[in-house]
Amino acid sequence: MSELRAPVDLSPIGAAGLSGLERGEIHLWYVRVGSVVEEELLRRYRSLLSATEQLRQEKFAFHKDRHRDLVTRALVRTRLSYYQALPPGQWAFVSSKYGRPEIAPRVGVPPLRFNVSHSGDLVVCGVALSSDIGVDVECVCRPVYTEKIVRRHFSIGEAEDVLSQSPERKRERFFEYWTLKEAYAKALGLGLAIPLSLVRFRLGESGVSLSFDHRLHDCASHWSFWLLRLIPDYVIAIAAACPSNSTVRVRPCVPLVAEFLGRQGCEDSAG
Repeated sequence: MSELRAPVDLSPIGAAGLSGLERGEIHLWYVRVGSVVEEELLRRYRSLLSATEQLRQEKFAFHKDRHRDLVTRALVRTRLSYYQALPPGQWAFVSSKYGRPEIAPRVGVPPLRFNVSHSGDLVVCGVALSSDIGVDVECVCRPVYTEKIVRRHFSIGEAEDVLSQSPERKRERFFEYWTLKEAYAKALGLGLAIPLSLVRFRLGESGVSLSFDHRLHDCASHWSFWLLRLIPDYVIAIAAACPSNSTVRVRPCVPLVAEFLGRQGCEDSAG
């Protein structure tokens, strides 16, 4: 078992441009969906969508799901344009065999890697240079924790840790493990195609310990993990194939808000 200290340096993300993203560095952007309500701003988000994304929008039965998906798509597109001088509406994406969205190959586009996740009112987008990355966010208030899920998807040690917690801590501990597992699976691009019980985490005061079942043919030293609590009731996990001394930089963001408000110096100067 390898000991991973999950370093967290919540330094501000620097100026726009690829030079602001170094190898071995993770940028994490997040937006509260409920904070984006201006219809004109939402109209601009819709103008960025591809035909495929527009069709996806139409399939959502509930307004809240369409709204969250729209904000998610806008966050991804504008964040990628933060690093590369390409208009947000011109990014093209492809899906891996297991459904992970990736940037479609294009001449002149750097090897950016990204991953996005949403839960409740929060959307997060992680960006790295060359390194595979997975992010997962969960609202700990969601009523999904059950002992059956723990027994099925967690290792024996993880299950024992969750079940030994006090009643008020069990749900949070469950989501801490779950987000770490999901982030790793998403970084691999396999989703739930791998049995999550084969990835074994251990949470303690000194950080995160990790080991793999031999059937995964992976090594803990190849990965770095972060477990963050940026706002109440939400757990965020990041998995990245980068050195253990890598840095996470975090910044809230409302896509295109600077352009919408028509003034300079807003937090989203990337537009």
